[in-house]
Amino acid sequence: MAKSVSEIARSKEIHLIEYFLPFYILLSQYSLGVLSSGSLFLIVIGFILIARRSWKVQFPAYYKPFALFLAYIVIRDVLRLALGPDPAQAQFNRIIEYLIIYFLVFVVCTQNFSEDKLFKVWKIAGVIFTLGLIIQVIQINVLQSIAPISIIPGYSLRPEGNIDQMRPSSFFAEPAAYVNAMTPLEFMALRRKDFKWAIFSTIAILLTGSTVGVILSIVLWTLEMISRDISFQKRVSTVIISGVIIFLFMNYDIFNVSLTKLLKVASGESTFGSRVLTGFEIIRRQSIFELIIGTNYNDVATFVSNHISEFANSQVVMVYWRSQRLFLNTFSRLIFQYGIIGLVLFLYPLILYLKQPNYKAKNLIRMVLIAIFGQTMLFNAYYFMMIILLLLYERDSLINNKESLL
Repeated sequence: MAKSVSEIARSKEIHLIEYFLPFYILLSQYSLGVLSSGSLFLIVIGFILIARRSWKVQFPAYYKPFALFLAYIVIRDVLRLALGPDPAQAQFNRIIEYLIIYFLVFVVCTQNFSEDKLFKVWKIAGVIFTLGLIIQVIQINVLQSIAPISIIPGYSLRPEGNIDQMRPSSFFAEPAAYVNAMTPLEFMALRRKDFKWAIFSTIAILLTGSTVGVILSIVLWTLEMISRDISFQKRVSTVIISGVIIFLFMNYDIFNVSLTKLLKVASGESTFGSRVLTGFEIIRRQSIFELIIGTNYNDVATFVSNHISEFANSQVVMVYWRSQRLFLNTFSRLIFQYGIIGLVLFLYPLILYLKQPNYKAKNLIRMVLIAIFGQTMLFNAYYFMMIILLLLYERDSLINNKESLL
């Protein structure tokens, strides 16, 4: 079969982002001075790409929805810097950091990418990550202890005494970070109907005991089952495989932590209280003006302290405030810091992509729309990894659309 124009072009390109992206979250955990290792590698890739283009930087028009969100965020953060009660230096450093990363993301996403190459590298990364997970599962079930695994000798990802309820997390600081690194592999495997790797990534995610991981896996498999572009035979296979995974999940002791946490969430306990209810209780205390454009607080604990009389002692938020473990999911964080305007601008590019008939990462976006109620993914490594994926798939979609018109 003759290759398309884009396939020939991609075969001649030196692939960079495909080798880096699967390891981005892992590398971002390690700080080298003021920069994380993930940011450092992103700078190197961006520098190479700009040099190969004779030091010219041009951003395509489809970046505009993300640029609009970024522009509003910068304006709002500068106002918060000037008017808010939180330390100015930390906020200023944060603004500079996410501006630099956003610029680098825009640079690296102007390169064509090969999904085949990205999937291949992510499979290798998934195997490496899961080997670390298996080591910790053995430690928990045989040695009744667990030790964090660092790829840099002597570098501590988290305190030895703060191992999260004896839950494995491989080379990551917490189980949620492992889930974040594995869900793109799960998505690509399901999209490509590669059920062997879909099963591998799903079972690995279930082993972490992450409730969010369980929910996102259910979302991805359900979306695959109801997909329009799947044959009857593949649909039946997906249903059978899903049933087997559910049976194993509910009947094997190795998944007990995940199952117990999921049942607690279903009854309104555990993760639901800390990740969902807390945020809603806080944003209910915002004024109408603050609901529209966000508060002048960067630190949610300071906001609660300054509005302590407005919260009842029996509220969930007070439990986590007293234990200094306040958590805002992405949805609540957006409204708290940037208001409904910020939330709408955050969702705007995602909705645009969902409306495109040939966009290949729609199920990834649908998963993200669920994840914002359980995860923090605002200007962190997970957020930028997702932005890179979405922009790469958008570029791929535009290239394929142009070819179809030739």
